[in-house]
Amino acid sequence: MSSVTLRHALATSTPGALASRARHAVGSGWRQLASLDRPERSRRSALAELGVLALLGLGIVALAAWLAHPLSLPAHPQRFLIVLVTQLVLYGAAAVWVWWRRVPTRGALAIIVLVAVAARLAFAMQAPTASDDIYRYVWDGRIQAAGINPYRYVPDDPALAAYRDEAIFPHINRRAVPTIYPPAAQGVFRLVYALHPDSVPWTRLTFVGFDLVTILALSGLLLRLGLRPERVILYAWHPLLILELGHSGHVDVVAICFLVLALRARLGARPWQAGFLLACAALTKFYAIIALPALLDPRRRRDLRLPLACVVTIGLAYLPFLGVGGKVFGYLGGYVQEEGIASGDRYYLLGLARGLWSRLPAARAGRASPMRRNCTAACWWRRWARSPFGAGPARCLRRAPSRRARSSSSASSSPAPRRPTPGTRCCSCRSSPSSGRACSSPRWRSSAPQASSTSSGGGPAQVAGRAHSPTGSAQWRWR
Repeated sequence: MSSVTLRHALATSTPGALASRARHAVGSGWRQLASLDRPERSRRSALAELGVLALLGLGIVALAAWLAHPLSLPAHPQRFLIVLVTQLVLYGAAAVWVWWRRVPTRGALAIIVLVAVAARLAFAMQAPTASDDIYRYVWDGRIQAAGINPYRYVPDDPALAAYRDEAIFPHINRRAVPTIYPPAAQGVFRLVYALHPDSVPWTRLTFVGFDLVTILALSGLLLRLGLRPERVILYAWHPLLILELGHSGHVDVVAICFLVLALRARLGARPWQAGFLLACAALTKFYAIIALPALLDPRRRRDLRLPLACVVTIGLAYLPFLGVGGKVFGYLGGYVQEEGIASGDRYYLLGLARGLWSRLPAARAGRASPMRRNCTAACWWRRWARSPFGAGPARCLRRAPSRRARSSSSASSSPAPRRPTPGTRCCSCRSSPSSGRACSSPRWRSSAPQASSTSSGGGPAQVAGRAHSPTGSAQWRWR
């Protein structure tokens, strides 16, 4: 690197230069959002559309504040369900309003972000009752702050007796097993503990900050893809997301944030950064690694920069915890078995499909004879192929075979040729098979007079003849 390039890099890396670049990016993005508004819309109409959106958002926030009441969730499950369904109705109405009316983009984004943050903060001071995972987050941060590997001891281990208290430890679930959370999640827990030790509300606030970054990143991603950025309301105002983040405080929102940033980096042709962010998402929640095939470029199959960055990042993240050996993955294996992930019992739709399938005759036929199973399967196949849902797939499955398959099947199924019988003559040279004359294309026909007959349509019927090859074999042809 030359001295001029080094000086330029240092000059552009100062806090003032970075702040100037950030202001320029925000200003240009704001002007780009203004260009998406309809110029023929009057100011009164725009304010009315934004007012309707704001009223729907206030309804969602008010219902979230009611759910945040300490007695509402555990003591009144029916009321909780009614309020949650009402929130879903308001959420659907707001999404349809934004999609249909095309409200002003800048005002809509401001309302969407404010309502999303307010609805999440409504649960900030409430003790979690639907899930107690957040207490394990605080515990892991406390153990790391003490300089102890979180995968080495379980919370019930006597070696950690000095770190137990009455606020966090009694609420930890699975105290007899090690932690399951990967290194990136452990880093977030350590960061939260450094900001405010032993605090459940501060843990929630940190996750709300990650979720705010996700909302802004999704808005920019939609704008980059040529879509209206206010469609981010589908994510930001979803009542289940608000409840799982604001009330339960799950770390999944951190993985979602890293995953969205990885997608932005992938669209920006930055494979190293995309691989690093994808690894951070997988190191927060393991399931995020399934997004790797979607982020690969199919036009550059030999470009290994993204998967290489992902693998290197995962290896380096686990490096500080390798002192515990095979225990570095924590309770992952036991969790997969305990929660029914390996068997599929955890997934409601899969269990429902299994229950329906067990009641079908096709499933009961599995205990019958092979002939009965085949007949039952054939009957169900015919019913499915005749239905509107199965006609297309069945037609694809019954496609004609390839040319090679057709030629081989026709060759194998053609009848064996037969030699001409006495009393036949060639149609070309009028010779008999016994004359020994060679003909280039002999076609043998019976020399006996054929009885003329009529077909059902009244015309003369065709006379059957034989085509004879030079080797002496023959087969019937219609003449």
